Amino acid sequence: MTEEKLLEPEPLELENLGFKFDDKPVYGSLVVYIDRLDFLYKYEKRYDSRTIYFDFEKISLNTENFAYHGAYDRTLIICREGAYCEIYCNHSDFEKIINQLNLFKEYRGIAIAKKNQELIKKNQKLKRISESSLSNAEIKTIVSNYIIEFDITSYPTITNSENASFNLLTDILCKKLPPLNSKNELETVTLQMLQIIYIDVLSDIFNSEYGDFFSEIDDLPHMIEKYINIDTIYHLDDYSLNKLTSYLISRSVLSKGDYACLVQQTKDSVLEMLYRKQVELTEKKLATSKASAIEIITIHDIDLMTGSEFEHYIASLFKKMGYKSQVTNLSGDQGIDIILEKANQKIGVQTKCYSSSVSNSAIQEVVAGLRFYGLSKGIVVTNRGFTKSAIELAKANNIILWDREFLKQKLEEFSL
Repeated sequence: MTEEKLLEPEPLELENLGFKFDDKPVYGSLVVYIDRLDFLYKYEKRYDSRTIYFDFEKISLNTENFAYHGAYDRTLIICREGAYCEIYCNHSDFEKIINQLNLFKEYRGIAIAKKNQELIKKNQKLKRISESSLSNAEIKTIVSNYIIEFDITSYPTITNSENASFNLLTDILCKKLPPLNSKNELETVTLQMLQIIYIDVLSDIFNSEYGDFFSEIDDLPHMIEKYINIDTIYHLDDYSLNKLTSYLISRSVLSKGDYACLVQQTKDSVLEMLYRKQVELTEKKLATSKASAIEIITIHDIDLMTGSEFEHYIASLFKKMGYKSQVTNLSGDQGIDIILEKANQKIGVQTKCYSSSVSNSAIQEVVAGLRFYGLSKGIVVTNRGFTKSAIELAKANNIILWDREFLKQKLEEFSL
Protein backbone atom coordinates (compact mmCIF):
# COMPACT_ATOMS: atom_id res chain seq x y z
CA MET A 1 0.00 0.00 0.00
CA THR A 2 1.38 3.41 -0.99
CA GLU A 3 0.63 6.21 1.45
CA GLU A 4 -0.53 9.35 -0.33
CA LYS A 5 0.74 12.50 1.34
CA LEU A 6 0.13 16.17 0.66
CA LEU A 7 2.70 17.65 -1.70
CA GLU A 8 5.16 20.32 -0.60
CA PRO A 9 6.96 22.84 -2.85
CA GLU A 10 10.43 21.67 -3.85
CA PRO A 11 13.42 23.82 -4.93
CA LEU A 12 12.85 25.20 -8.43
CA GLU A 13 14.87 23.38 -11.07
CA LEU A 14 16.44 25.95 -13.41
CA GLU A 15 16.58 23.51 -16.32
CA ASN A 16 12.78 23.69 -16.44
CA LEU A 17 13.22 27.26 -17.68
CA GLY A 18 15.64 26.26 -20.42
CA PHE A 19 18.82 27.63 -18.78
CA LYS A 20 21.97 25.66 -19.50
CA PHE A 21 25.49 25.84 -18.13
CA ASP A 22 28.35 25.40 -20.52
CA ASP A 23 30.93 22.83 -19.32
CA LYS A 24 33.77 25.35 -19.50
CA PRO A 25 32.98 27.69 -16.58
CA VAL A 26 31.65 25.01 -14.24
CA TYR A 27 34.43 23.91 -11.89
CA GLY A 28 34.64 23.08 -8.22
CA SER A 29 35.62 26.66 -7.44
CA LEU A 30 32.10 27.69 -8.32
CA VAL A 31 30.68 25.79 -5.31
CA VAL A 32 30.93 27.40 -1.88
CA TYR A 33 30.43 25.00 1.04
CA ILE A 34 28.84 27.35 3.56
CA ASP A 35 25.49 27.45 5.29
CA ARG A 36 22.73 29.97 4.63
CA LEU A 37 23.66 32.26 7.53
CA ASP A 38 27.33 32.40 6.56
CA PHE A 39 26.33 33.08 3.00
CA LEU A 40 24.78 36.42 3.99
CA TYR A 41 28.17 37.53 5.30
CA LYS A 42 30.06 36.14 2.39
CA TYR A 43 31.81 39.35 1.37
CA GLU A 44 32.75 40.34 4.91
CA LYS A 45 34.38 36.97 5.50
CA ARG A 46 35.95 37.12 2.03
CA TYR A 47 35.28 33.55 0.94
CA ASP A 48 37.38 32.55 -2.04
CA SER A 49 34.72 31.88 -4.62
CA ARG A 50 34.13 32.93 -8.20
CA THR A 51 31.19 34.82 -9.60
CA ILE A 52 30.10 34.34 -13.21
CA TYR A 53 29.08 37.22 -15.42
CA PHE A 54 26.93 36.48 -18.41
CA ASP A 55 24.67 38.15 -20.91
CA PHE A 56 21.06 37.00 -20.66
CA GLU A 57 20.82 36.76 -24.46
CA LYS A 58 23.82 34.39 -24.59
CA ILE A 59 23.00 31.99 -21.74
CA SER A 60 24.27 28.53 -22.59
CA LEU A 61 24.54 27.09 -19.11
CA ASN A 62 23.81 23.51 -18.10
CA THR A 63 21.92 23.55 -14.77
CA GLU A 64 21.47 19.81 -14.25
CA ASN A 65 20.41 19.17 -10.63
CA PHE A 66 20.83 22.83 -9.68
CA ALA A 67 17.94 24.49 -7.85
CA TYR A 68 16.93 28.15 -7.48
CA HIS A 69 16.85 29.33 -3.84
CA GLY A 70 16.31 33.06 -4.13
CA ALA A 71 18.02 36.23 -5.21
CA TYR A 72 19.52 39.44 -3.84
CA ASP A 73 21.37 42.41 -5.31
CA ARG A 74 21.23 41.19 -8.93
CA THR A 75 22.54 37.76 -7.85
CA LEU A 76 20.87 34.39 -8.26
CA ILE A 77 21.45 31.91 -5.44
CA ILE A 78 21.43 28.29 -6.54
CA CYS A 79 22.49 25.06 -4.89
CA ARG A 80 23.43 21.53 -5.77
CA GLU A 81 23.46 18.63 -3.30
CA GLY A 82 23.35 21.00 -0.34
CA ALA A 83 26.24 23.24 -1.51
CA TYR A 84 25.60 26.86 -2.47
CA CYS A 85 26.98 29.07 -5.23
CA GLU A 86 25.97 32.35 -6.83
CA ILE A 87 25.57 33.73 -10.35
CA TYR A 88 25.89 37.49 -10.83
CA CYS A 89 23.89 38.92 -13.74
CA ASN A 90 25.64 41.97 -15.17
CA HIS A 91 22.72 42.87 -17.39
CA SER A 92 19.43 44.71 -17.22
CA ASP A 93 17.60 41.47 -18.00
CA PHE A 94 18.25 40.28 -14.43
CA GLU A 95 14.71 41.37 -13.54
CA LYS A 96 13.39 39.38 -16.46
CA ILE A 97 15.07 36.24 -15.11
CA ILE A 98 13.64 36.81 -11.64
CA ASN A 99 10.18 37.45 -13.04
CA GLN A 100 10.32 34.22 -15.01
CA LEU A 101 11.44 32.32 -11.94
CA ASN A 102 8.74 33.80 -9.72
CA LEU A 103 6.08 33.22 -12.37
CA PHE A 104 7.15 29.60 -12.68
CA LYS A 105 7.03 29.20 -8.87
CA GLU A 106 3.56 30.73 -8.79
CA TYR A 107 2.25 28.39 -11.49
CA ARG A 108 3.77 25.39 -9.74
CA GLY A 109 2.32 26.53 -6.39
CA ILE A 110 -1.15 26.67 -7.95
CA ALA A 111 -0.68 23.18 -9.40
CA ILE A 112 0.45 21.79 -6.01
CA ALA A 113 -2.48 23.44 -4.21
CA LYS A 114 -4.90 21.96 -6.74
CA LYS A 115 -3.35 18.51 -6.41
CA ASN A 116 -3.49 18.69 -2.61
CA GLN A 117 -7.12 19.80 -2.70
CA GLU A 118 -7.97 16.78 -4.85
CA LEU A 119 -6.08 14.50 -2.44
CA ILE A 120 -7.91 15.93 0.59
CA LYS A 121 -11.28 15.41 -1.11
CA LYS A 122 -10.31 11.84 -1.98
CA ASN A 123 -9.27 11.06 1.62
CA GLN A 124 -12.49 12.58 2.95
CA LYS A 125 -14.51 10.45 0.54
CA LEU A 126 -12.68 7.28 1.62
CA LYS A 127 -13.15 8.19 5.29
CA ARG A 128 -16.92 8.53 4.74
CA ILE A 129 -16.95 5.09 3.09
CA SER A 130 -15.02 3.63 6.05
CA GLU A 131 -17.38 5.13 8.63
CA SER A 132 -20.56 4.18 6.79
CA SER A 133 -19.28 0.64 6.14
CA LEU A 134 -18.84 0.06 9.89
CA SER A 135 -22.60 0.64 10.32
CA ASN A 136 -22.95 -2.74 8.61
CA ALA A 137 -23.00 -5.26 11.49
CA GLU A 138 -21.28 -8.00 9.46
CA ILE A 139 -18.39 -5.76 8.36
CA LYS A 140 -17.95 -4.39 11.89
CA THR A 141 -17.82 -7.93 13.30
CA ILE A 142 -15.24 -9.02 10.70
CA VAL A 143 -12.96 -6.04 11.39
CA SER A 144 -13.33 -6.37 15.19
CA ASN A 145 -12.60 -10.10 15.16
CA TYR A 146 -9.61 -9.55 12.88
CA ILE A 147 -7.98 -7.34 15.54
CA ILE A 148 -8.54 -10.04 18.17
CA GLU A 149 -7.81 -13.11 16.04
CA PHE A 150 -4.57 -11.79 14.52
CA ASP A 151 -3.42 -10.19 17.78
CA ILE A 152 -3.18 -6.59 16.50
CA THR A 153 -1.63 -5.24 19.70
CA SER A 154 -0.38 -1.93 18.27
CA TYR A 155 -2.35 0.88 16.63
CA PRO A 156 -2.85 0.02 12.93
CA THR A 157 -0.64 2.06 10.59
CA ILE A 158 0.51 1.93 6.99
CA THR A 159 3.00 -0.81 7.96
CA ASN A 160 0.15 -3.17 8.90
CA SER A 161 -0.80 -3.33 5.23
CA GLU A 162 2.48 -5.09 4.46
CA ASN A 163 1.58 -8.36 6.20
CA ALA A 164 -0.28 -11.35 4.80
CA SER A 165 -3.19 -11.19 7.27
CA PHE A 166 -4.02 -7.64 6.14
CA ASN A 167 -4.19 -8.83 2.54
CA LEU A 168 -6.60 -11.59 3.61
CA LEU A 169 -8.80 -8.99 5.30
CA THR A 170 -8.87 -6.73 2.22
CA ASP A 171 -9.82 -9.69 0.01
CA ILE A 172 -12.70 -10.53 2.35
CA LEU A 173 -13.93 -6.93 2.54
CA CYS A 174 -13.56 -6.39 -1.20
CA LYS A 175 -16.80 -8.32 -1.73
CA LYS A 176 -18.70 -6.42 0.94
CA LEU A 177 -17.61 -2.79 0.46
CA PRO A 178 -18.95 -0.30 -2.12
CA PRO A 179 -17.03 -0.40 -5.43
CA LEU A 180 -13.63 1.33 -5.20
CA ASN A 181 -11.37 2.57 -7.97
CA SER A 182 -8.15 0.75 -7.04
CA LYS A 183 -6.49 -1.73 -4.69
CA ASN A 184 -4.81 1.21 -2.98
CA GLU A 185 -8.23 2.71 -2.15
CA LEU A 186 -9.42 -0.66 -0.82
CA GLU A 187 -6.36 -0.89 1.44
CA THR A 188 -6.86 2.70 2.62
CA VAL A 189 -10.51 2.08 3.55
CA THR A 190 -9.57 -1.17 5.34
CA LEU A 191 -6.83 0.57 7.33
CA GLN A 192 -9.16 3.43 8.24
CA MET A 193 -11.80 1.00 9.52
CA LEU A 194 -9.18 -0.76 11.64
CA GLN A 195 -8.10 2.57 13.12
CA ILE A 196 -11.69 3.66 13.83
CA ILE A 197 -12.66 0.44 15.60
CA TYR A 198 -9.30 -0.36 17.27
CA ILE A 199 -10.01 1.82 20.32
CA ASP A 200 -13.45 0.25 20.87
CA VAL A 201 -12.09 -3.31 20.59
CA LEU A 202 -9.19 -2.74 23.01
CA SER A 203 -11.46 -0.85 25.39
CA ASP A 204 -13.87 -3.81 25.46
CA ILE A 205 -10.98 -6.22 26.13
CA PHE A 206 -9.67 -4.09 28.99
CA ASN A 207 -13.17 -3.66 30.41
CA SER A 208 -13.81 -7.42 30.39
CA GLU A 209 -10.50 -8.06 32.16
CA TYR A 210 -10.34 -5.20 34.67
CA GLY A 211 -13.52 -3.11 34.38
CA ASP A 212 -14.67 -4.04 37.89
CA PHE A 213 -11.64 -2.26 39.34
CA PHE A 214 -12.67 1.05 37.74
CA SER A 215 -16.47 0.98 37.94
CA GLU A 216 -16.69 3.71 40.59
CA ILE A 217 -13.72 5.85 39.43
CA ASP A 218 -13.91 8.50 36.70
CA ASP A 219 -10.80 10.71 37.08
CA LEU A 220 -7.36 10.07 35.58
CA PRO A 221 -5.14 10.15 38.73
CA HIS A 222 -7.25 7.62 40.63
CA MET A 223 -7.61 5.37 37.57
CA ILE A 224 -3.85 5.36 37.03
CA GLU A 225 -3.31 4.62 40.73
CA LYS A 226 -5.75 1.71 40.52
CA TYR A 227 -4.04 0.47 37.34
CA ILE A 228 -0.57 0.24 38.92
CA ASN A 229 -2.03 -1.69 41.86
CA ILE A 230 -3.42 -4.45 39.63
CA ASP A 231 -0.90 -7.26 39.98
CA THR A 232 -1.86 -9.17 36.84
CA ILE A 233 -0.79 -6.45 34.37
CA TYR A 234 2.51 -5.64 32.71
CA HIS A 235 2.11 -1.98 33.61
CA LEU A 236 4.57 -0.60 31.02
CA ASP A 237 3.96 -3.15 28.28
CA ASP A 238 2.90 -1.44 25.02
CA TYR A 239 -0.21 -3.59 24.62
CA SER A 240 -1.29 -2.99 28.23
CA LEU A 241 -0.82 0.77 27.78
CA ASN A 242 -2.81 0.67 24.52
CA LYS A 243 -5.68 -1.16 26.23
CA LEU A 244 -5.66 1.26 29.16
CA THR A 245 -5.52 4.31 26.86
CA SER A 246 -8.40 2.97 24.75
CA TYR A 247 -10.43 2.35 27.90
CA LEU A 248 -9.72 5.87 29.19
CA ILE A 249 -10.85 7.32 25.83
CA SER A 250 -14.06 5.27 25.89
CA ARG A 251 -14.73 6.50 29.43
CA SER A 252 -14.10 10.12 28.27
CA VAL A 253 -11.27 10.43 30.80
CA LEU A 254 -8.99 11.24 27.86
CA SER A 255 -10.18 13.38 24.95
CA LYS A 256 -9.89 11.92 21.46
CA GLY A 257 -6.85 13.02 19.51
CA ASP A 258 -3.59 11.65 18.10
CA TYR A 259 -3.50 8.11 19.46
CA ALA A 260 0.29 7.89 19.82
CA CYS A 261 0.33 11.12 21.85
CA LEU A 262 -2.47 9.85 24.09
CA VAL A 263 -0.62 6.58 24.74
CA GLN A 264 2.51 8.55 25.63
CA GLN A 265 0.45 10.74 27.98
CA THR A 266 -0.90 7.61 29.67
CA LYS A 267 2.60 6.11 29.93
CA ASP A 268 3.98 9.30 31.49
CA SER A 269 1.18 9.24 34.08
CA VAL A 270 1.88 5.59 34.89
CA LEU A 271 5.63 6.23 35.23
CA GLU A 272 5.00 9.17 37.52
CA MET A 273 2.62 7.14 39.71
CA LEU A 274 5.03 4.18 39.85
CA TYR A 275 7.82 6.50 40.96
CA ARG A 276 5.65 8.05 43.67
CA LYS A 277 4.77 4.55 44.86
CA GLN A 278 8.45 3.60 44.97
CA VAL A 279 9.22 6.73 47.01
CA GLU A 280 6.52 5.82 49.52
CA LEU A 281 7.77 2.23 49.81
CA THR A 282 11.37 3.36 50.26
CA GLU A 283 10.38 5.89 52.90
CA LYS A 284 8.40 3.24 54.75
CA LYS A 285 11.30 0.80 54.54
CA LEU A 286 13.83 3.33 55.83
CA ALA A 287 11.54 4.30 58.68
CA THR A 288 11.19 0.69 59.86
CA SER A 289 13.19 -0.14 63.00
CA LYS A 290 15.91 -2.79 62.81
CA ALA A 291 14.14 -4.89 65.42
CA SER A 292 10.99 -5.26 63.35
CA ALA A 293 12.99 -5.61 60.14
CA ILE A 294 14.31 -8.97 61.37
CA GLU A 295 10.82 -10.41 60.93
CA ILE A 296 10.61 -9.36 57.27
CA ILE A 297 11.01 -12.13 54.69
CA THR A 298 13.69 -11.17 52.16
CA ILE A 299 14.42 -12.56 48.73
CA HIS A 300 17.41 -14.40 50.23
CA ASP A 301 15.06 -16.13 52.68
CA ILE A 302 12.98 -17.14 49.68
CA ASP A 303 16.06 -18.71 48.04
CA LEU A 304 16.39 -21.11 50.99
CA MET A 305 12.76 -22.30 50.83
CA THR A 306 11.64 -25.65 49.48
CA GLY A 307 9.18 -25.75 46.61
CA SER A 308 6.27 -26.42 48.97
CA GLU A 309 7.31 -23.64 51.38
CA PHE A 310 7.61 -21.19 48.50
CA GLU A 311 4.19 -22.19 47.18
CA HIS A 312 2.48 -21.60 50.55
CA TYR A 313 4.34 -18.35 51.13
CA ILE A 314 3.22 -16.98 47.75
CA ALA A 315 -0.35 -18.03 48.58
CA SER A 316 -0.16 -16.05 51.84
CA LEU A 317 1.39 -13.09 50.01
CA PHE A 318 -1.58 -12.95 47.63
CA LYS A 319 -3.91 -13.04 50.63
CA LYS A 320 -2.18 -9.90 51.92
CA MET A 321 -2.81 -8.39 48.51
CA GLY A 322 -6.56 -8.92 48.90
CA TYR A 323 -7.01 -12.19 47.00
CA LYS A 324 -8.86 -15.26 48.11
CA SER A 325 -6.06 -17.82 47.82
CA GLN A 326 -6.26 -21.61 47.67
CA VAL A 327 -3.35 -24.04 47.24
CA THR A 328 -4.14 -26.98 44.93
CA ASN A 329 -3.08 -30.57 45.61
CA LEU A 330 0.66 -31.11 45.49
CA SER A 331 0.21 -34.06 43.13
CA GLY A 332 -1.87 -33.84 40.00
CA ASP A 333 -2.22 -30.04 40.15
CA GLN A 334 -2.33 -29.83 36.33
CA GLY A 335 0.27 -27.04 36.27
CA ILE A 336 -1.57 -24.73 38.68
CA ASP A 337 -0.26 -24.49 42.27
CA ILE A 338 -2.55 -21.72 43.57
CA ILE A 339 -6.00 -20.52 42.52
CA LEU A 340 -6.80 -16.86 43.24
CA GLU A 341 -10.14 -15.07 43.25
CA LYS A 342 -10.70 -11.31 43.26
CA ALA A 343 -13.16 -8.94 41.58
CA ASN A 344 -14.93 -11.77 39.72
CA GLN A 345 -11.61 -13.01 38.31
CA LYS A 346 -10.20 -16.50 38.82
CA ILE A 347 -6.45 -16.66 38.32
CA GLY A 348 -4.07 -19.61 38.23
CA VAL A 349 -0.56 -19.33 39.70
CA GLN A 350 2.43 -21.61 39.23
CA THR A 351 5.39 -21.16 41.61
CA LYS A 352 8.99 -22.01 40.75
CA CYS A 353 11.62 -21.74 43.50
CA TYR A 354 14.67 -22.39 41.33
CA SER A 355 18.39 -21.82 41.25
CA SER A 356 18.27 -21.02 37.51
CA SER A 357 15.97 -19.38 34.95
CA VAL A 358 12.51 -20.81 34.30
CA SER A 359 12.01 -22.31 30.82
CA ASN A 360 9.00 -22.16 28.52
CA SER A 361 7.76 -25.57 29.75
CA ALA A 362 6.37 -23.78 32.83
CA ILE A 363 4.38 -21.48 30.55
CA GLN A 364 3.00 -24.45 28.62
CA GLU A 365 1.90 -26.10 31.88
CA VAL A 366 0.08 -22.95 33.02
CA VAL A 367 -1.70 -22.54 29.67
CA ALA A 368 -2.94 -26.14 29.92
CA GLY A 369 -3.88 -25.64 33.59
CA LEU A 370 -5.99 -22.57 32.82
CA ARG A 371 -8.13 -24.60 30.45
CA PHE A 372 -8.40 -27.48 32.91
CA TYR A 373 -9.62 -25.29 35.79
CA GLY A 374 -11.54 -22.79 33.64
CA LEU A 375 -9.44 -19.82 34.78
CA SER A 376 -9.25 -16.42 33.07
CA LYS A 377 -5.58 -15.56 33.60
CA GLY A 378 -2.27 -17.15 34.60
CA ILE A 379 0.79 -16.05 36.60
CA VAL A 380 4.18 -17.71 36.99
CA VAL A 381 6.14 -16.61 40.08
CA THR A 382 9.83 -17.39 40.51
CA ASN A 383 12.73 -16.27 42.66
CA ARG A 384 14.93 -16.21 39.56
CA GLY A 385 14.35 -15.14 35.97
CA PHE A 386 12.88 -16.47 32.73
CA THR A 387 14.49 -17.65 29.52
CA LYS A 388 13.91 -15.62 26.37
CA SER A 389 11.64 -18.32 24.91
CA ALA A 390 9.59 -18.39 28.13
CA ILE A 391 9.08 -14.62 27.97
CA GLU A 392 8.01 -14.79 24.32
CA LEU A 393 5.58 -17.67 24.94
CA ALA A 394 4.12 -15.92 28.01
CA LYS A 395 3.50 -12.73 26.05
CA ALA A 396 1.79 -14.65 23.25
CA ASN A 397 -0.54 -16.35 25.77
CA ASN A 398 -1.11 -13.34 28.04
CA ILE A 399 0.63 -15.05 31.00
CA ILE A 400 2.01 -12.70 33.67
CA LEU A 401 5.60 -13.33 34.78
CA TRP A 402 6.87 -12.41 38.24
CA ASP A 403 10.66 -12.52 38.13
CA ARG A 404 13.10 -11.95 41.00
CA GLU A 405 12.93 -8.13 40.83
CA PHE A 406 9.14 -8.01 40.71
CA LEU A 407 8.90 -10.48 43.61
CA LYS A 408 11.34 -8.36 45.66
CA GLN A 409 9.11 -5.34 45.05
CA LYS A 410 6.05 -7.22 46.31
CA LEU A 411 7.97 -8.49 49.36
CA GLU A 412 8.89 -4.90 50.27
CA GLU A 413 5.36 -3.72 49.67
CA PHE A 414 3.44 -6.37 51.61
CA SER A 415 5.88 -7.79 54.14
CA LEU A 416 6.07 -4.62 56.22
